[in-house]
Amino acid sequence: MAVTNEWTEAAMEKGMEVGLKIARQEGLERERKLVIRQLQRKLGELSSELLERIATLSLDKIEELGEELLSMQSPNDLNAWLNANTY
Repeated sequence: MAVTNEWTEAAMEKGMEVGLKIARQEGLERERKLVIRQLQRKLGELSSELLERIATLSLDKIEELGEELLSMQSPNDLNAWLNANTY
Protein backbone atom coordinates (compact mmCIF):
# COMPACT_ATOMS: atom_id res chain seq x y z
CA MET A 1 0.00 0.00 0.00
CA ALA A 2 2.81 2.44 0.80
CA VAL A 3 4.20 2.25 -2.74
CA THR A 4 0.76 2.87 -4.22
CA ASN A 5 0.26 5.90 -1.98
CA GLU A 6 3.69 7.27 -2.96
CA TRP A 7 2.86 6.85 -6.65
CA THR A 8 -0.53 8.44 -6.16
CA GLU A 9 0.99 11.39 -4.31
CA ALA A 10 3.72 11.82 -6.93
CA ALA A 11 1.14 11.71 -9.72
CA MET A 12 -1.04 14.25 -7.93
CA GLU A 13 1.94 16.59 -7.39
CA LYS A 14 2.94 16.30 -11.03
CA GLY A 15 -0.65 16.95 -12.10
CA MET A 16 -0.84 20.06 -9.92
CA GLU A 17 2.47 21.35 -11.34
CA VAL A 18 1.23 20.86 -14.90
CA GLY A 19 -2.11 22.46 -14.04
CA LEU A 20 -0.42 25.52 -12.53
CA LYS A 21 1.85 25.88 -15.56
CA ILE A 22 -1.14 25.73 -17.91
CA ALA A 23 -3.06 28.25 -15.78
CA ARG A 24 -0.12 30.68 -15.83
CA GLN A 25 0.19 30.37 -19.60
CA GLU A 26 -3.55 30.91 -20.08
CA GLY A 27 -3.39 33.95 -17.80
CA LEU A 28 -0.54 35.41 -19.83
CA GLU A 29 -2.46 34.84 -23.06
CA ARG A 30 -5.59 36.54 -21.69
CA GLU A 31 -3.53 39.51 -20.49
CA ARG A 32 -1.74 39.75 -23.84
CA LYS A 33 -5.02 39.65 -25.78
CA LEU A 34 -6.52 42.34 -23.56
CA VAL A 35 -3.52 44.65 -24.06
CA ILE A 36 -3.61 44.07 -27.82
CA ARG A 37 -7.33 44.93 -27.94
CA GLN A 38 -6.68 48.10 -25.95
CA LEU A 39 -3.77 49.06 -28.20
CA GLN A 40 -5.86 48.50 -31.33
CA ARG A 41 -8.72 50.53 -29.93
CA LYS A 42 -6.36 53.42 -29.13
CA LEU A 43 -3.92 53.21 -32.06
CA GLY A 44 -5.87 51.41 -34.78
CA GLU A 45 -4.94 48.18 -36.52
CA LEU A 46 -1.44 46.98 -35.57
CA SER A 47 1.02 45.54 -38.06
CA SER A 48 1.86 41.86 -37.91
CA GLU A 49 5.41 42.86 -36.94
CA LEU A 50 4.18 44.73 -33.87
CA LEU A 51 1.86 41.87 -32.93
CA GLU A 52 4.73 39.38 -33.21
CA ARG A 53 6.91 41.55 -30.98
CA ILE A 54 4.15 41.84 -28.38
CA ALA A 55 3.73 38.04 -28.47
CA THR A 56 7.29 37.62 -27.18
CA LEU A 57 6.83 39.81 -24.08
CA SER A 58 6.91 38.38 -20.58
CA LEU A 59 4.00 38.87 -18.21
CA ASP A 60 5.85 41.71 -16.44
CA LYS A 61 6.43 43.51 -19.74
CA ILE A 62 2.82 42.96 -20.85
CA GLU A 63 1.68 44.58 -17.60
CA GLU A 64 4.07 47.51 -18.13
CA LEU A 65 2.80 47.91 -21.68
CA GLY A 66 -0.77 47.88 -20.38
CA GLU A 67 0.04 50.94 -18.28
CA GLU A 68 2.18 52.71 -20.89
CA LEU A 69 -0.37 52.36 -23.69
CA LEU A 70 -2.45 55.05 -22.00
CA SER A 71 0.11 57.67 -23.01
CA MET A 72 0.72 56.35 -26.55
CA GLN A 73 -0.59 58.35 -29.49
CA SER A 74 0.54 56.31 -32.50
CA PRO A 75 2.00 52.97 -33.53
CA ASN A 76 5.36 54.76 -33.60
CA ASP A 77 5.07 55.25 -29.82
CA LEU A 78 4.42 51.52 -29.44
CA ASN A 79 7.38 50.70 -31.65
CA ALA A 80 9.62 53.00 -29.59
CA TRP A 81 8.41 51.38 -26.36
CA LEU A 82 9.07 47.91 -27.75
CA ASN A 83 12.56 48.98 -28.90
CA ALA A 84 13.34 50.26 -25.40
CA ASN A 85 11.85 47.26 -23.58
CA THR A 86 12.81 44.21 -25.59
CA TYR A 87 16.20 42.65 -26.10
